[in-house]
Amino acid sequence: LLTGDFNPIHWVPAYAKMAGFKTTILHGFATLALAWESVVQAECGGDPAKMAWMDVRFVRPQLLPGEAVVAIGEGKSIAVGAGIGERATMLGTYGTRKAPTPKQAAAKKTKKKGHKS
Repeated sequence: LLTGDFNPIHWVPAYAKMAGFKTTILHGFATLALAWESVVQAECGGDPAKMAWMDVRFVRPQLLPGEAVVAIGEGKSIAVGAGIGERATMLGTYGTRKAPTPKQAAAKKTKKKGHKS
């Protein structure tokens, strides 16, 4: 498992209920990944090199099964929730950068090859 979090509240409803949730919840790492990929596709033309950072806070659990909808707003804001009109489960902001030109990328590769440790 990528995160090392084996908590059964993410896949066993009985455990989620014992922990106080209505049902299983989406892992925060998965929620963040969904938001990150949505911004990369919508704002960075599909180029992850243009993504600089994302700062988020989880405000309530994203229940499963269910739909997780990503909304990208003004001022580089982002929200994830169960749908339009529903309360958000994750809120945040993000930053992008200009991708290097092909010439800059080639120069960087050449510099790394010539580097001696």
